[in-house]
Amino acid sequence: MEKILEIIEKNISSTGYTDLSLTALHTGAYSKIEELGRTLYDKYSNKNISFSFPSLRPDCLTKEIVQLNRMGKKSGFTLAPEAGTERLRKVINKHIDQDEFLHGVETIYSQRWKLVKLYFMIGLPTETEEDLNGIVDLTLEVLRIGRSFHRKNCSVNVSISTFIPKPHTPFQWLPMDSVETIIAKQDFIRKKLKHPQINFKYHDIEQSVLENLFSRGDRNHSKLIVEAYKKGCRLDNWSDEFRTETWKQVVDQSGIPSNFLTLPDKPEKIPLPWDHIDCGIEKQFFLDEYSNSLEGISEPDCNRKVCRNFPGKCAIPRKKSRLETSSINSERTSTDKSGQNQEKPEIFTMRCRYQKRGRFRFLSHLEMSRIIHMAVMRAKIPIDYSKGFNPKPKISFFYPLPVGTESLMEWLDISLLSSIPENEFLQKINKELPEELQFSGGFYVKPSESSLGNQFSKIHYEITVPTELINDYITFDDKLPVNFQSKIDLFLDLEKILIRKVRKGAATVVDIKPNIIDMRVNEINFEIYKIGLDLNLKAPSSIRPEEILSHFLELDSDETCNLRVCRKNFS
Repeated sequence: MEKILEIIEKNISSTGYTDLSLTALHTGAYSKIEELGRTLYDKYSNKNISFSFPSLRPDCLTKEIVQLNRMGKKSGFTLAPEAGTERLRKVINKHIDQDEFLHGVETIYSQRWKLVKLYFMIGLPTETEEDLNGIVDLTLEVLRIGRSFHRKNCSVNVSISTFIPKPHTPFQWLPMDSVETIIAKQDFIRKKLKHPQINFKYHDIEQSVLENLFSRGDRNHSKLIVEAYKKGCRLDNWSDEFRTETWKQVVDQSGIPSNFLTLPDKPEKIPLPWDHIDCGIEKQFFLDEYSNSLEGISEPDCNRKVCRNFPGKCAIPRKKSRLETSSINSERTSTDKSGQNQEKPEIFTMRCRYQKRGRFRFLSHLEMSRIIHMAVMRAKIPIDYSKGFNPKPKISFFYPLPVGTESLMEWLDISLLSSIPENEFLQKINKELPEELQFSGGFYVKPSESSLGNQFSKIHYEITVPTELINDYITFDDKLPVNFQSKIDLFLDLEKILIRKVRKGAATVVDIKPNIIDMRVNEINFEIYKIGLDLNLKAPSSIRPEEILSHFLELDSDETCNLRVCRKNFS
């Protein structure tokens, strides 16, 4: 456990991340999971660093783990029953008692969780329609328990994945269910789980086919990857980039069947592609386990027996399988009431200027918020957080930049738990930020001081326009433009400047005349124009500088992308 704590501390200090996930093939089987959780709580709860136990099995679920898990972002509690009936869970040797599972769900909802996420697999060996109905019945029962605590203010997420027999497991000789069978099972469950409080998701079957192909293939399958790469497959782990037809074409041309393994009469005599890899367990063990699974004979949990495959007694102590009445003391369980009985600390607000240049102009506002927060964490600057279940860092940005816009002067307010000298603050945070994203100044403001929105009324931009976008719009005298500013003046003299804006797919026509204070030519050469644009912060609607220039110069969307917008300052 000391090594785990050391790794966690090192990663938090070096990255600035505030979310920690304790993952393992079977997280709940870790013998010191509760002690580790308590230690992390004691060490990091006052630093607003959250941790969670993803996909816990119900047989390892105790009330203390449920309460410790509340230290994480409370988006939902994940459970993995894996199959819909106890019979099928015995086949796959998962020791999950139905009553114990529902008792665990009741405990989760009673601790004010409102979302439970369930993970199931379909296509398991010996699976029948009764097992599919078991998934439906179990989901509806979980929802019923949730509604008994929260009525309509709760939900259940159901995620269905396709079972793929993997090497070095008792089912390594079996084929995956056919595509048609899996689709039929997905449709069967989806139709029966149509409920406004149930969200149903399933894994893409075509990706499952490829996973089956490569996880159980041999060296010949490497040719498929190379050929798919040549045909343009690059980011296929993203669903919107997955090229189904390309992969089908490559597999068909290879002559390798997508489901090429089946159980022969004497499987122990048939060599498998992975037999040369020693996993430390004899093949006969897997054959025995396969026979036992078909008869519904499950092996005891390794935490509860002497392992028959290895000499000596297992050193892992027996885990508690039933929900205990143990709980964290009232000081630990009152995270939702944190601060009620404590004196409110004095908060110091630092008002900062910073720049956002170069490649960083393509970052969104949310990405910028995360980058600056992580820099603050790495710099060990004592930042304040909001209260509640999901505390947020108190960083307030003034008039956030749209994606693609640079800036030489941005403003933000950051709340600190202690006062540190301005120069020290700038030195610490700039050390953790790249050159294109640096703080240029900072000073403390009093709580009574007015916000930045009340101090500024104008915003000043400079837009760099390639000359070729203007050539058709102006006349020249000895190869120099002579009337571009006059064109701008005529544009500004219009009584109304109507522009078509599209936001979230909806188009509206607005008059942007109140938005524009001034527009002028700042610099001219044979390659670019630099146009100054002053906008009114108090205008009734907002408008982007590139939208104004696009309308003025009659540019199409591709030409508009060539404009380089820079926010110079506020006044």
